[in-house]
Amino acid sequence: MRFNSGSFEKSVRRHYIIPRSMLKKHLGAALSTGCRIRNMIFTIDEKMKKLMLSGKIHTAHLTDCQIDYEGSLEIDPELLAEAEILPYEKILVSNRANGARLETYAIPGEPGKRRFCLNGPAAKLGSPGDVVTIMAFSLVDVDRAKHWVPRVIVLDENNEIKLRKGGPNL
Repeated sequence: MRFNSGSFEKSVRRHYIIPRSMLKKHLGAALSTGCRIRNMIFTIDEKMKKLMLSGKIHTAHLTDCQIDYEGSLEIDPELLAEAEILPYEKILVSNRANGARLETYAIPGEPGKRRFCLNGPAAKLGSPGDVVTIMAFSLVDVDRAKHWVPRVIVLDENNEIKLRKGGPNL
């Protein structure tokens, strides 16, 4: 059943009522414990979003791999800022040497050291000297996505920036 109200923008949001009969079917255990739910109303934002590349560090050279660590990829915070990747943001790492791809998060290292260190189990997917690409993604409204340009930095063999491209997307 659909509930439309004239006070809401129809093109952006829709309101739905889930009848108790459907709730009972899907939430039977919760309802049998004495919960009283008549109907549930929820709102869906129908404005579609696209998952877009927002920041990329290209041709980074791994400097270390530490298996005895809880996990993540340590990255120089100056390079994180240049690529518009936040500390602890989820990242996708692609290893050019062996084809491995892994998801982890960016952990800030010591500024200026240009260190890229795979930690924990991810350390088994790389070796010092391997060339990796690090990517972060953001959800963007379709209208903005049509003109979206990710922030990309390209590094040399010493992990110094040799080229900046794209971004910022304000």
